Amino acid sequence: MKDTYRRRAFVSSVVILTLVACLSFSSGPARAQKTFRLRVGIIPITEMLTIYVAADKGYFAQEGLEVEMIPMAGGAVILPALVGGSIDIAYSNIVSIILAKAEGMPLKIIMHNKSEDSTKAPDAPGGYKGGSAIMVRANSDIRSAKDIEGRKFAVNTLYGINWLFAQEWMRIEGADPAKAKWLEIPFQNMAVALETGQVDAVTAADPTLTVLKTTGKGKILNYYFSTVKANVIVASFVATDKWIKEQPGVMQKFVRAMSRAIDYANTHENEWPTILAKHLKIELDLLKKMEGGHRFEAKVNMENLDWYVNVLVKRGLLKKRIDPNSLVSAVGGGS
Repeated sequence: MKDTYRRRAFVSSVVILTLVACLSFSSGPARAQKTFRLRVGIIPITEMLTIYVAADKGYFAQEGLEVEMIPMAGGAVILPALVGGSIDIAYSNIVSIILAKAEGMPLKIIMHNKSEDSTKAPDAPGGYKGGSAIMVRANSDIRSAKDIEGRKFAVNTLYGINWLFAQEWMRIEGADPAKAKWLEIPFQNMAVALETGQVDAVTAADPTLTVLKTTGKGKILNYYFSTVKANVIVASFVATDKWIKEQPGVMQKFVRAMSRAIDYANTHENEWPTILAKHLKIELDLLKKMEGGHRFEAKVNMENLDWYVNVLVKRGLLKKRIDPNSLVSAVGGGS
């Protein structure tokens, strides 16, 4: 009889322990995912659509990332902030990345983002449309690159990508870029600078391009990126070598979230205006008039990267060639 009681007690104990274990693993609260905080330097223009998508659609949150987006003027400003440690990831144009690397800044591209979507349009200035254009006042007497000689020409940052392409465009059109008066003005201030006569021409990117065009305060002189090199890569996300080595898992999380955002953006163009209106604080109706010009892709086009290096060497901005492969991390791999 005692053995029977012992067996029953043993079985009961096993059942209870099993139930406790099941409750612990199935009905108890899930272990909270560790959250990683990232500070990302961005430029407040429409090509930041993808990072806005990653935030709004919960892609960052699903990877356990809390991303703070810090607006800055451009790569020439963002990259020193990256190396200085005030941000973890920087969004920068390709020219600034190459020049920074050549100057010894320890950084690499972790993924690409924006390339120019050059749409052939015979009736458009230069025969192309795109997301970047050289614009002048609606009543300006400037009709060609030659007319910009001696005039005030604004770019977001000197020695950045817009500055380089504007100079290359002037050369293609038979003008001398050295004769223009180059000024540095943030994208978001260009419309006012042009309207008030502080400058005579600007390298406008959306939303400035659309604002000037649709309000009738500016006119497009040329879609200069497409004229210089159609469908060229424009800007990527970069991090320091130290951060890449110390935080490979966090980097992978960021790349995964952004890759999902790129895929979403490329297949939901109808949502672009609403997303951008929310983050850029611009009227929705105005953003609906954007012409496009953006092609989002995660991988770096290595042929394009090599082209940039060659142009910078040719123009004396690079003393010697650097290996394009040294600019890209294994995660950001080229194509």
